[in-house]
Amino acid sequence: MRISIVFFLVLLFFSACSIPEELGMPSWESEYKLNVLSDYYSAEDIAEENENLVAVQDSLQFRTNFERSQKLGAIKIVDTEERNTQMSLGEIMPEEFHILHGTEGIVPEFDIVETEKSFEEINSFEEIVFHSGEFNLVITNNSAIWGGNAINDDPMIVHVKNDVTNDILQTIVFEDPDDLNAGDIPPNGGTSQKIIDLSGESYPAWIKLELDGGSRGTDGETALIDTTQMIDFDMTITDIRADHVLGASVQEQNIEPIISHEYFDIPEPETIGEDIVLKGFSKITFNFNYLPIYTHIQFELIGRNKDGEEKYLERSDGQPVTITLTADQQNRNITFDSEEYNINEVVSILPEEFDVNFDPILVGDGTYVDTLSSSDSLFADIFLKTDFQIQSEGTWIILEEDNDILARSVNVEDFDQDIYDAFTSGKMLLKYLNPSGLNLDLELFVSDSRSAVKEEVKNIIPINTTDVKKFQIAQMDTTSIEYLPSEFIIQQDDLDIFLADSVYWSPRFKISSSGNTPWTGGIGLKGELSLKLKIDQNLVENVGD
Repeated sequence: MRISIVFFLVLLFFSACSIPEELGMPSWESEYKLNVLSDYYSAEDIAEENENLVAVQDSLQFRTNFERSQKLGAIKIVDTEERNTQMSLGEIMPEEFHILHGTEGIVPEFDIVETEKSFEEINSFEEIVFHSGEFNLVITNNSAIWGGNAINDDPMIVHVKNDVTNDILQTIVFEDPDDLNAGDIPPNGGTSQKIIDLSGESYPAWIKLELDGGSRGTDGETALIDTTQMIDFDMTITDIRADHVLGASVQEQNIEPIISHEYFDIPEPETIGEDIVLKGFSKITFNFNYLPIYTHIQFELIGRNKDGEEKYLERSDGQPVTITLTADQQNRNITFDSEEYNINEVVSILPEEFDVNFDPILVGDGTYVDTLSSSDSLFADIFLKTDFQIQSEGTWIILEEDNDILARSVNVEDFDQDIYDAFTSGKMLLKYLNPSGLNLDLELFVSDSRSAVKEEVKNIIPINTTDVKKFQIAQMDTTSIEYLPSEFIIQQDDLDIFLADSVYWSPRFKISSSGNTPWTGGIGLKGELSLKLKIDQNLVENVGD
């Protein structure tokens, strides 16, 4: 059984009671008592009925949290600055041709002497595993000989190598299958560019080039040979997206948004009259995992109730909600409270759904990050908490169970016609304990008809005053130690309903609150029906049977 109203209250039941079999010598009058109510509904009991409620030091709180994350995905890295290295003609040309230095002559085709030259350290990363990117190499041939001899199946080859381990990272062959002449680099300022796809490759920040292959020489032409003439190699790495980086300079970029639809239950009571307003959300906390980079996040938090009404979380000045996480920030718990944000307004509609939309941006400011991976996640643990506060100038709350108005049945077979006939006077004594911190009025309805009591509890103006009896306590004083009494005179006609086999009780409470006091403690209720009976021999005999 589930009682969906969370603010209180009461399960009513009768305790069995019977007249003793032997009364002894009858007196003219005797007192007959029937316990009709004994219950205490605490904050802990209320919390047990709903997963979003918790009792903290006897105060009722609403809590919910949900986790959402988004992987960073491929990370944009700042393009490398251009790096340059040079090789002289004397370094790549066999020693036997060096005698031509300073003279005009013809250099025949030859195999290039394998020569290595390093670039300066790349300052955009220390190490990178490419998701995508391009290695751009431009060679400018300022010498008198041709770069490459592709027409004779001996093109110029450049190996891109790890400058520390000497491992080959890429091999670039300067040839054109459609035009072998176009694969060779002409002398005296000729250029050639190669763009290599780096997808899936891994590069360090320290790389070098190794030149290999062949040359046409002067291709049968007479030329001035100068071994000091240079071949220039200019390199950049562009359009970098990384799966993993070490010591990288990350540029500003959007991360895929985090979109969450979180459903939960703020139990909504059956009410009569003025609507209640739920208040007291003291904080909403966002806990983000560590990211070694500045991150700017703008997000929406939207509360939506079952009728489709929406409220957006925003600053009290109407500005959008943003979060900025700095690279050195160790505490990732960011809290919004109701003093600066319209939290109470958002929850006043009793939302049953929160939409949370994060729009994060990694802010690249030139700062190197130690390590960053596309599998890293921006992780948000969102926590909402409030003391359970209600603001209302007067609202009747009706208890429910299993989505139906509470109407508890009680077996009263022992209350028979003989007791009714012997009635001389009576009273109903109700006692209550009210440490809830709320201003409450109580009305208890009793009838021998379940449908009648369920219908009457919804009526502000009584309709069925014959079949349904009502007991009312106006303004239940706050008390947490002793039960306070309230007494009602009972007429014989009031006992008609007890002649049935069962009667049904249904309570309702009128709540009045400024919304500044959280629900605490619980509500205790006790009830006793006390009757004076005229005893005679006939009554004793009937009871004895």
